[in-house]
Amino acid sequence: MLLSILIPGNSWIRPAAAPDYIWHTNASKCTIWNSVLKPSHSPLWKQLLNMRSQILQHIEFRVGNGNKFSIFNDPLLNNDFLISLFGQRVVSSLGSRKDALLSTLIPGNSWIRPAAAPDYIWNTISAVTITPGEDTIVWKHGRCTFTSVWDKLRICHPKVPWTTLVWNKGIPRAAVTTVLAIHDKLPSMVNLQKRDVSWCINSDFSMGSLASLHGYVVWSIPP
Repeated sequence: MLLSILIPGNSWIRPAAAPDYIWHTNASKCTIWNSVLKPSHSPLWKQLLNMRSQILQHIEFRVGNGNKFSIFNDPLLNNDFLISLFGQRVVSSLGSRKDALLSTLIPGNSWIRPAAAPDYIWNTISAVTITPGEDTIVWKHGRCTFTSVWDKLRICHPKVPWTTLVWNKGIPRAAVTTVLAIHDKLPSMVNLQKRDVSWCINSDFSMGSLASLHGYVVWSIPP
């Protein structure tokens, strides 16, 4: 079963038959925005988590009916969390659970203040604008496309004068090899040792291993 069935939006949606002891132990405790980076995570997931602060600069959380956003696990307050601003006590101050959805505070089209909510907390929450419809995450730079995201998140370097001499001039593999050589990224024995992969220099390589290593070296150089 795909996990997306339980996460149709940006937060966990509890199945009607899910018991408390299972649901509150295994789900609804975090989102990608407050997940803790662990050594056991894959390199791709680590890189994504490390880019969260950069990504947050280019998106906007728009509160709708509250069915997708979490009160405490999504950065709804100018890319910050309620718990970061007010500490763990904010959970009990709102008489809520840490895994509660924002819809518990928006039963209609406006904020409903819990009886125990202090002014200084509630004034901050109720200042968030509610828009009609579903909760949405909006790309701030118009239509969200792969190209626009890439242009905003990538590391930009000055354009080099030899670009037109290398790219689109013949065999792509030769162009890649040329760029690797210019950046001193060819998988020579010296460079392999610099990348702490000297263990495989005296081992037999399969074609798959060479392809994986070549892909790693290519994507580790600046554009």
